[in-house]
Amino acid sequence: MLVLATDGTTEVLGSQEIIPLLQNEEEPVDKLVKEAIKRKSEDNNPVIVIKLKN
Repeated sequence: MLVLATDGTTEVLGSQEIIPLLQNEEEPVDKLVKEAIKRKSEDNNPVIVIKLKN
């Protein structure tokens, strides 16, 4: 999985938290943005998630 996120997201979610949070999600972008907002992100939260297949 490749996650591209701006500082609005990464300031409230560390890289070690992001992948486990998204691993089994059907809508990983929505999950990540909602989690950033829940953690009081004060910036915009553009996110791109690319799921890679084996």
